Parts: sequence; structure tokens; C-alpha cells
Amino acid sequence: GYCHYHGSRKLERRRLMKVAGGNCLVKFVSTGAFNSRSLSEIFAEAITCGVHNIELSSDVAFSPTNIDDMRAHSENFSFLLHNYFPAPEMPFVLNLAAGDPDVLRASIDHCRNGLELTAEIGAPYYSAHAGLLSQPKVEELGKPVTVSNPLPRGEGLRIFAESITTLTI
Repeated sequence: GYCHYHGSRKLERRRLMKVAGGNCLVKFVSTGAFNSRSLSEIFAEAITCGVHNIELSSDVAFSPTNIDDMRAHSENFSFLLHNYFPAPEMPFVLNLAAGDPDVLRASIDHCRNGLELTAEIGAPYYSAHAGLLSQPKVEELGKPVTVSNPLPRGEGLRIFAESITTLTI
């Protein structure tokens, strides 16, 4: 099975090294467990800590070189892609159940890109968060979110199901 460690920033190096051990068949440490948002710095710290399986996630800052950096390090690491990697230049809240057509299109396009990149690197799967009934602002992420005008649950489920169907065709 696969195990993921998401952790929090400022993870102690000895703790990260301990996470790299453990009992799972395959262990992946999320980019969120590292002290940096720079992919090259994350890779350097992972090598120092003996981490060879990395879940690339939303904690990596946008850089036009992120995909090339990932490809260049594919000999050193196994990767999983999760939700918001690679981060787009213009941030948005990924939402596969968005009532806003622009957010929905950006979310589907982002996930399609993630699926294609997952296939390219030979990862076993791509993971994304389920849709949200409201549309938080980027600056609200990680904080209490203001919920305004949430979609009815049935409508959100319908949009989410259509998004998944679109991604699997």
C-alpha cells in the first residue's frame, strides 16, 4: 500500500528521516512536509533526509521550471501528483464542483494536465480533492473560510460527477 505524510512546515530533519523509515510498502512524503516552497530546495532536503518518494502537492510555489525540474530529478525520486501541482501562474482554488464556469474550466484543465503528467511519469495515480459547494478565495485557504451562496448539495454533486466524466473521456 501507499502511505503519505503531509505534515506541516518546519518539519525537523530527524523527524523527516524517521518518516522515511516506517512500515508501509511504499512511503511518499508530501512537499508540504518540507521547510521550503522551492522545488529545487525540496529535492535537496529530501536527498539529505533519505527521502526518495515525494508527493508533489500545492505547497510548491509557481515556477515556470517546476515540470522540467521534476523531470530532471526523475532518476532520484518517485513522484505522485496531488491536486494543485504544478501550481498555475495565476492562483485559483481548484474546485471540480464549482458553480462558476471559469473556475470549473480552470479546475478541469488543471486536473487534465495533472493526469497527463501522471501518465508521463508512470505514477500509479493522480489525486485531487472532491468539489466544494462554495468557492473560497485563494487568500482564505488554510484559514477559516467565508461561506457565501453555497450550491445546493445535489447541484454540487451533479457538477462534480460531470467533471469526473469529462476527465475520464
